[in-house]
Amino acid sequence: MSSILNGKDARFPQETRDRVFAAAAELGYRPSHAGRALAMGKSDIVLLLVPNATFGAQLQDGIDSLAGVAATHGLTLLVRFADPDADETLRAILNLRPAVVVDLGVLDQAGRDLVQAAGVRPVPQAIKEEPDEVDLLIGRIQVTEAFAHGRRRLIYASLADWRLDPVGPIRLRGAEAEAASRGADLTHIHVPLTADGATQALAEANAGSTEPLAVCCYNDDVAIAVLAAARKLGLAVPDEISVIGVDHTAIGQLVTPRLTSIAVDFAGLMEALLRELDTNGHGLPPSPDWSSFVRLAPGDTT
Repeated sequence: MSSILNGKDARFPQETRDRVFAAAAELGYRPSHAGRALAMGKSDIVLLLVPNATFGAQLQDGIDSLAGVAATHGLTLLVRFADPDADETLRAILNLRPAVVVDLGVLDQAGRDLVQAAGVRPVPQAIKEEPDEVDLLIGRIQVTEAFAHGRRRLIYASLADWRLDPVGPIRLRGAEAEAASRGADLTHIHVPLTADGATQALAEANAGSTEPLAVCCYNDDVAIAVLAAARKLGLAVPDEISVIGVDHTAIGQLVTPRLTSIAVDFAGLMEALLRELDTNGHGLPPSPDWSSFVRLAPGDTT
């Protein structure tokens, strides 16, 4: 029976196959991934390991893309958000024993070595020593756009949130580097997603200054909060304050004025990451042109 239900039914008469499938349907049988992995000695699961962080809607695009790529390799995608306890995350991976773990920055090198020793393949194959090129580029593009309309006092607005922020500090570093290359200072603030909290954060950052501001924001949500704060403070957009988000979300294009943002091809990034699957663990694919995944999406806030 197990041979038929697992697709190895060529040597059985059609009548036997029909009876087995009918009995399985009556019993509500569903194939077990764990049982199949035990029988075959390997898993058909790809585990996407996501930090417990604040992500935009683009994560869903990346998941959809990853699911499609996994399917072309005969694999099934599961998504898991990291536990606050790193050891608990490792235990979950080792208990599941997936074929591949796509790690979006959760595992340290010791953790990657441990899962690899257990026969689980981590993707990307190696942790980069340098910060993520895409997020550095995002920060640089934001500052470049801020100065494209005249010199302004620069602010970088992070999201005030209790969750892990794996990309915000890298975007900030990119913005700081671009500002330094132009001989400009940059003030760093944290903005909550509330009108009163955002207004207080912006008012404190702008206290005693009459210079026009340019606020480079962690994402579109933060940018919309800054726009709300600017309205409450009576700051004209974009004359007195310009605002630049990240993610180019639909909601950012519905607010007035329409938000200037940075569009990120998250699905394309995931596909580039997963080209390692085609190497079967032997070497790494050529590094892509990271700038091709990021572009300025002009709006009316700069």
